Amino acid sequence: MTLPFYNEAIRLQPDDAEFFNNRGNARNAKGDFEGAITDYMEAIRLKPDYAKAFYNRGVARYDKGDLEGAITDYTEAIRLQPDYGNAFNNRGNARKAKGDLEGAITDYTEAIQLKPDYAFAFYNRGVARYDKGDLEGAITDYTEAIQLKPDYAATFNNRGNARHDKGDVEGAITDYTEAIRLKPDHANAYNNRGLARKAKGDVPGADEDFKQAERLRAAAGT
Repeated sequence: MTLPFYNEAIRLQPDDAEFFNNRGNARNAKGDFEGAITDYMEAIRLKPDYAKAFYNRGVARYDKGDLEGAITDYTEAIRLQPDYGNAFNNRGNARKAKGDLEGAITDYTEAIQLKPDYAFAFYNRGVARYDKGDLEGAITDYTEAIQLKPDYAATFNNRGNARHDKGDVEGAITDYTEAIRLKPDHANAYNNRGLARKAKGDVPGADEDFKQAERLRAAAGT
């Protein structure tokens, strides 16, 4: 639905919390975080136990860079709906962004317990474990995420990084190659494969990967 639709719906039914929540989603999708937050606040005023509105306001606050506000909203959404797996995952993202890796891992673990097939929670926990220096844990999580979502290039790239850091250069090259197959414009995967090939002594292969990474970045303007 579009903003004009929700504007008219709200004009006709100004006490409908769901219309405000949904208009907030439409505004957030357009990058109007302040407008979205205002709508979620109205939805919450009309329906104080509206867990989804707290969750969505957390998303908008996170996108706006207000990590504390996001954590507060996700926490309230979880209080109202204790089985809200997405809220645990997103609170984990906000905690990780704040540098609270242990808190993030706890949240991702809870999300996984609630939704055992939650590929992105495994992926996110893998990132947090990698950042924490737990390479084995990261590889385990990335492997589970790949089993659940085998077409996500970022997971292969990240598992490649963890394998490279562990000294498994061949495994890393295999992962980077799969990331490139899934996403042929994945400049970081080319660069990372170049580093792995260089470590293996394959200088020509490394040089070609580095050149391709540069070409892709130049084409993307990055």
